[in-house]
Amino acid sequence: MARRTRKSRKSSKMMTSQNLLSTSNCTADTIETSRPHCENSFNQPNNIPMDANSTGHIPEEHICVVCMGLIIPPVVLPCNHRVCEECFRRIEDLSNMECPFCRRRLHAWCRKLHDNVVDQELWQKMQQLYPQQCKTHTKDIGDDEEDELLGIRQPTLAKDGFSINKELRAEYEAEVAKIERLRQQEEELSLRTIHEMAQIEKDIDLQLHEKERLLQIQSDHELACRLHEEEKNALMNQHYNLVLDEMEDPSDINISAGGVIVDYHGCDFFPKRFFQLVIVLRTDTNILWERLERRGYSTGKIQENVQAEIMQVILEEARESYDIDIIKEFFCNVPEDADAIITFVEEWLRGYTAM
Repeated sequence: MARRTRKSRKSSKMMTSQNLLSTSNCTADTIETSRPHCENSFNQPNNIPMDANSTGHIPEEHICVVCMGLIIPPVVLPCNHRVCEECFRRIEDLSNMECPFCRRRLHAWCRKLHDNVVDQELWQKMQQLYPQQCKTHTKDIGDDEEDELLGIRQPTLAKDGFSINKELRAEYEAEVAKIERLRQQEEELSLRTIHEMAQIEKDIDLQLHEKERLLQIQSDHELACRLHEEEKNALMNQHYNLVLDEMEDPSDINISAGGVIVDYHGCDFFPKRFFQLVIVLRTDTNILWERLERRGYSTGKIQENVQAEIMQVILEEARESYDIDIIKEFFCNVPEDADAIITFVEEWLRGYTAM
């Protein structure tokens, strides 16, 4: 007769319990009729009572909620659900340390008991009620005796080895082939994933390189614009200084002597002392667009002038550069508007001369 280790015996018991759990669908009141595991697996003799009342009925509190067998040895969880120690160890090894019935977490409870989870008081009671079933957990006994108590039948030997059914062997080989196929599929998937990740990493590197190149181009463009603007401002300041020097030259315009009319498209760089009257000419945007088109201005230049007119750029410059009381605003849309402006200037000159 072949001998098996204690670990094998425990595995056989758990397989029997798990098979019973997967096919059992009954309440605690009918457990003695619908769960043959409770009677057959323990091979209870007729003269040994199943509980204190010798009724042959196993109380619900003596049943493991996992394997539906006797709780030997008993473990009472903090949620009052009861399991056998073997099922508890499997929960401890294979799950997230939760009650299999209500999912209450058991980490703190286990640490508090220092892994001494067996309820000793209930264990003593179980030993009194079910002495033969508890015998396998309290002392070392022979393999055959334990297998007999658990209702496990050993395989027999034939001349050519174990008598294994051909169908079981075929099923076993099919399962092995299936596992091998799954392993190959997982390996192929892993290789494909590695290749895809490498390609993604390469694409990311290219994108980062392209982004850095674009940022460098943008930075160079901004630097070029800033240098161009500085150079332009330097040239404009030089031009403004030449204009101002020429206007104040006594041998040339000599604006300090008075009687000078200056027509310019800006006014922010002229000194405040130059003028006693500032006239800002405005135009309706539609008329301005048509007027500049007739003069041959480009579309971009026309849009720039129209936008400046809408935003009142020249008027705001005049208000920031000169006193508000010397600024006059006129709209010049038709020739008659120009005549009216000329008349105003003539009257202002006569009044200013009289002063």
